Amino acid sequence: MLLRTLLITATFIRLLHAPTLAAQQRVGSLHGTVRERVDTRSARAAIVSLVESASESSPTITARPDAQGQFHVDSLLPGRYLIQVGIPTLDSLEISLPPERIEIEAGKTSRFDVTLPSGTTLRDAVCQGLRLSEEKVAIAGHAINADTDRPLPGADVVASWVHNFIDAKTHEIVTQTRGASVKTGPNGEYRMCGVPSGTVLSLQVQHGGRATPVVRVAVSDEEGAVVRDFSLSPRTSPPASALDSVARVLAVNGRDTTREELALVGTAKITGEVRALTGEPVAGAEVRVRDARSSTLTDSAGRYTLDALPAGTQILVVRRLGYPIVEMPVELRPERSASRDVLLRRSVVLDSVHVVGERTSYPEFERNRRSNTFGQFLTHEQIKKLHVTEAADLFINVFGFTALGRGSQARIVSNKALRSHGECQEANVVIDNAEWQSINHVAPSEIAGIEAYADEAFVPARFQGRAQCGVIVIWLRKESDRPMPPMGLSGNGYP
Repeated sequence: MLLRTLLITATFIRLLHAPTLAAQQRVGSLHGTVRERVDTRSARAAIVSLVESASESSPTITARPDAQGQFHVDSLLPGRYLIQVGIPTLDSLEISLPPERIEIEAGKTSRFDVTLPSGTTLRDAVCQGLRLSEEKVAIAGHAINADTDRPLPGADVVASWVHNFIDAKTHEIVTQTRGASVKTGPNGEYRMCGVPSGTVLSLQVQHGGRATPVVRVAVSDEEGAVVRDFSLSPRTSPPASALDSVARVLAVNGRDTTREELALVGTAKITGEVRALTGEPVAGAEVRVRDARSSTLTDSAGRYTLDALPAGTQILVVRRLGYPIVEMPVELRPERSASRDVLLRRSVVLDSVHVVGERTSYPEFERNRRSNTFGQFLTHEQIKKLHVTEAADLFINVFGFTALGRGSQARIVSNKALRSHGECQEANVVIDNAEWQSINHVAPSEIAGIEAYADEAFVPARFQGRAQCGVIVIWLRKESDRPMPPMGLSGNGYP
């Protein structure tokens, strides 16, 4: 009797699941990989879209790739589909990849792999009809009215950059400032083709006598083209002449300070969190918008809120002792609140210190440390706290570099260079303006400060062409800053 009951139950369960099993056999699935050629972009930003080609009313099915670019779509009805891959960069450049057809079979997994366009392809698509050399790239985007969110036609998009070259007669390095300008079209669109790759460009939009803050952009040959949108408020954006005056004052003083900045106000607001690379909140970080009146400090949870801000493209500035200054563009709108989280990377672990305002003995080093967001910096006080015996050991605490060897054989090389330039053996070490020096040529106690640049695309302009393996600038302490020898007999050569 028990056996019969079990057989009946088993038969009932099989009948109950039969439709489900049959349904599973009538559907298929799709698996694939989205490959990104450009290191600075991620395949995770792509969106894979599918739609049945035989039905105009069928819904669009979407999937996002994981960190490895792989995606998977289950439970697809058999038939023919149109599949298309889109990424924000392409969408912003108003470029789309053509859709392709794919067949989904019942009970089977179909495969679709795609490689996103190279930088050269993107650049040529943006700059159609122009023939550009390998070292020329493009910037494209839109300018809009921040008060109305409508296009801003007829605005000037201005770019400037520093160009270094060797004079054929004097054989000296000559520095020139070069620039370019284009006007936005009827829909606020612009394209700037033929700007130099691997160079930090200063971009600004000007319209009706007003201007946005300067935004710095660098485009590598690998990227080919980047998108940089701007917004300008006819009501709260400052006059271009006022921004130019402030820039000249800061350049002369060589300081990054709020005293010479404008005190703009508005009705925009921004909130967010400031965190370290470990994910921990950073409390007590100063957060402000450049040229705006308001500023604040993050709370114990790393949160901040800034209000009464001007609308348009603005520069959010975050600083905290022990971290490099972070500057990033943000888009603000009147009567609205934006959100932006900030990640700080710590260059070295510091104990609590008391800062006393005083004139620095190394103004150029301090100016670079405060204004260059692409470098990492170690001061003499930070170096002392590391208690190392060789200068090469300092780079255990500097991201992006690897120290190899000991003593006179020690060398430092950029991690990115190790990956992309197999011939790289050693970074360009500059000691008091003398290039290609040995890293352990000086003792840590003799060093006043260190600048480290791991990516050749973002090194100071004076080192361009000599930074493929990274650049390390060492400032030596002046004689007046070094400790005096002990007084007494021992100071006169006696035991």
